[in-house]
Amino acid sequence: MNIWHQAVRLLRLTARAAGRAYYHACRTLPLDANLAVFASYWYRGYSCNPAAIYEEVRELAPSVRGVWIVDRRHRSRVPAGVPVVVAGSLAYYRALARATWLVNNVNFPGFVVKRRGSIHVQTHHGTPVKVMGVEQARFPATQRTDLTAVVRGCARWDYSITSNAHSTKVWKRSYPGRYKTLEYGYPRNDRLALAGPAEYAASRARLRIEPGTTVVLYAPTHRDHRAGFRPLFDTEEFADALGSDHLVLVRSHYLYAPSGESTHPRVGDVSAHPSIEELFLATVSRLPTSDEREACLKFMQSAESPEKGLQGVLWGLLNTREFLLQH
Repeated sequence: MNIWHQAVRLLRLTARAAGRAYYHACRTLPLDANLAVFASYWYRGYSCNPAAIYEEVRELAPSVRGVWIVDRRHRSRVPAGVPVVVAGSLAYYRALARATWLVNNVNFPGFVVKRRGSIHVQTHHGTPVKVMGVEQARFPATQRTDLTAVVRGCARWDYSITSNAHSTKVWKRSYPGRYKTLEYGYPRNDRLALAGPAEYAASRARLRIEPGTTVVLYAPTHRDHRAGFRPLFDTEEFADALGSDHLVLVRSHYLYAPSGESTHPRVGDVSAHPSIEELFLATVSRLPTSDEREACLKFMQSAESPEKGLQGVLWGLLNTREFLLQH
């Protein structure tokens, strides 16, 4: 490391220490009862459950001032009109110190202190079908995670939003704490539930998907034993097997670098796309056909009860080849 690199590193460390000292000084000021800070994916932009909550808060509680924290590199990912503070700035430290409401889909940094009267909302951002949190202690490949810091972060939570009963149980085991669980479903999924044909078509148009094309979205999760992203199968060979009326879109996990553009005409990289909801709308969402709708209604009418009928329809959908391939 040359002298210039050493000087830059020293300046960064000094700025961080000064910022945290400023944060602790701001903690002597009273909480701002109308200030809420939002963040997602370690300050990577405006997205996921926190973004959905922010939009509802703006409409339902206009007296609350929502501010988004983003890394300087991702400032452009925040929509126009959304107040922003850049991570590491004095405004950032001041907002964290004085906010009454703190909403995130991951933990805030370790220096953040849970103040009396503040409300921390953990929204999470996926479905836990792998080992996570403190349960990673059993697996040597995941020892890079500071599990003590994870537990300290959980101790700040007041509420944990979960998407289903399975997630509630797993989050409780993986991220232990005294928080209250809100099994309300993910706020980001409201967009999927309320969307119709017009929004499906608009999403496909924004992604430049040709009409009549069937799209397969390959979006695997992060694997702790892998240092980088590498598809588990040959996506180009897969696209060839599917045929000329299919398009394969690849989205790497946010902890990995993008997979890179393929030269294959029917394989695309959408890792940099800011909204997974948009990708879902464009790829795995469709309304039932008239025949499918009629079959479901007949089945429900013949069931013992509406509840049993709906359960049967849902289990049938979960076991279709279309759903199993896409999900």
